[in-house]
Amino acid sequence: MNKFAAKTLSIDVIRTSLHPTVVYLNRQIILLLSSLGIGDQIFLSLQDDMLKMLQALEGNFLEACETLKKLNNFDKNGYHGFLIAYLKHLREQRDPFVRQLTRVIRTSLIKDLRRKAKIFVPNSWSLLGVVDESRTLNYGEVFIQIDSSNEQRDESTGEIFRGPVVVTRNPCFHPGDIRKLTAVDVPALHSLKNVIVFPMNGSRPHPAEMSGGDLDGDTFWISRHPDLIFKENEEPFDYQDQDYEANKMQTINDVQHTIEDVCNFFGEYIAVDNLGLIANSHLALSDQLEDGVRNKKCLQLAKMHSVAVDFAKKGINAPHLTKELRPPQYPHFMEKNDKPTYHSKYILGQLYDKTPSYNSDIHINEEEEIRATSSFPYKSFLIAGYKNHIKDARVIKGEYDRDIFRIMRQYGIQNEAEIVSGCLLKFTSKQYAKETKIF
Repeated sequence: MNKFAAKTLSIDVIRTSLHPTVVYLNRQIILLLSSLGIGDQIFLSLQDDMLKMLQALEGNFLEACETLKKLNNFDKNGYHGFLIAYLKHLREQRDPFVRQLTRVIRTSLIKDLRRKAKIFVPNSWSLLGVVDESRTLNYGEVFIQIDSSNEQRDESTGEIFRGPVVVTRNPCFHPGDIRKLTAVDVPALHSLKNVIVFPMNGSRPHPAEMSGGDLDGDTFWISRHPDLIFKENEEPFDYQDQDYEANKMQTINDVQHTIEDVCNFFGEYIAVDNLGLIANSHLALSDQLEDGVRNKKCLQLAKMHSVAVDFAKKGINAPHLTKELRPPQYPHFMEKNDKPTYHSKYILGQLYDKTPSYNSDIHINEEEEIRATSSFPYKSFLIAGYKNHIKDARVIKGEYDRDIFRIMRQYGIQNEAEIVSGCLLKFTSKQYAKETKIF
């Protein structure tokens, strides 16, 4: 494929399938699964299990290590593997910084649990989608092989799924965006690990049935948790009409664009971006309308969101929200304190009420830290000849401290543990603040 001429032939690798990535439920997936017949108690039970795991972070080192292994994605931030190894080495002796790290991680996960219903699901993964080049899979079938060995060997070392699996793609708003497919064993595909293989056969590609996805790098949410397997698929939304409109617009406007056109479009995109408004309206209306996500207004919002999410790529924006599509009030779990609110009795409201409150200000007791620091056996970490490296170590530590303080000042981050862990409890960036309000 030669899209355009270029002098350089180098490529960047964005993501690999070396590690399977754990996934979580979110508010939209919970709403759709609930509409497909999954009972409230299932979600409440999964949340209770996660809260017990989070409590284990404050327990003994074995429980803390096991929880970190289950909840964190090791391919995203290198500190997770270091922290687990460090905890195993220290056992019950934790230095003040490690205690801050585990506290920040726990608070961050509780925050996401309360504000986004981000619930850990066992036997579930986020996998890159690829196509079955052997043409063996039939419509409704997929091939999945999970290998957690951290080594991609030629011989089959992974677990091959067999049976029903739930597959979707974020963001998902339409009841048909979640599909129940059948995982089968295909010997010709055994070399493919930590990906989901979709069939070539069928009247319509499965990825296109899920929020209009494709196989150019999309990741898919996969679960074989038995309690999340629903009975029947709903008719998927037809996203092809939007692709047709985009192609039609491209044909009509087939002209050579200048950098000025690009700048104008970028400004227009910032001015009319209404993705978050559509998502919030869908979330609020689906909770208060009788038919939920199947209500005509919610289906219209689902279509609008699928258009708005591709605005930057296709140049077609969703229409502005009319008064009829704006919720007159908001459920309490959305924390819209400046708007009319009501107490939701449905699943998202129940989950919110069962989640403990959190404090984004991680207060550090200085006296406690001094006692912990003075009693910690730091000398056991010293190596022979360490005095020869003290001068260089002080220089490196000074550079590290300057970089950390610069980042803290620039973004309003409270402490070093938040930066190292990647779990930012408070963030003054306007873009981040905007993203956290969505869903």
